Amino acid sequence: MARLAVLCLLLLGTGSLHGEGAWGPGIQVAVTAPANSTLRYVAGAPGFGLGIHDTWAIPGRSDRNLIRPRADYAQYLETTQTSSLEGLSQAIHAQLSSLSLGADYLCRISGSRSRLYGGLGISEIRWAVASRNVVTAPQGGSVTLTGTAHWWRLGLGPVVNWRVSEQLVAEARVTFSRYDQQNLPANTGSIGLLWHF
Repeated sequence: MARLAVLCLLLLGTGSLHGEGAWGPGIQVAVTAPANSTLRYVAGAPGFGLGIHDTWAIPGRSDRNLIRPRADYAQYLETTQTSSLEGLSQAIHAQLSSLSLGADYLCRISGSRSRLYGGLGISEIRWAVASRNVVTAPQGGSVTLTGTAHWWRLGLGPVVNWRVSEQLVAEARVTFSRYDQQNLPANTGSIGLLWHF
């Protein structure tokens, strides 16, 4: 949580960076998927993502170097694990979601007229797993237990943007993170569209 506070202070301190060539505020949508086996246990694929962002030019660099603060929410399809033992059947339903607050650093690749940007994203991610455990007896009765667990973890990964038009940007990203008490890998890949106002 302390990392999130530091990140917010850094972003607030750079609020005057809108300048010539800056893309400005906008919204984003994405299709996202878990990229490792431990995350697939609680996350069905594909998931969807929504968010808001702003894009600032670094002073003196026009739109060659950009900072993009952003907030993203993602939710994945529910997964179900089943088992049976001595006549009892068990179904564990799990659904993963994440809320991330962070920023991307983007640099225009190659010539001054290039529409391709590459960079690095960093964020503080709140992973949440909602679970429902249903145990059914052979006679037909059942017991259901529900709960939600969540963890704050750092997320980091590469970002590639293609500026389709003045308002529309296509984006691909990979995020490396951790979740759960055991600090299991929580890696995701996403493809999205950003619309700038």
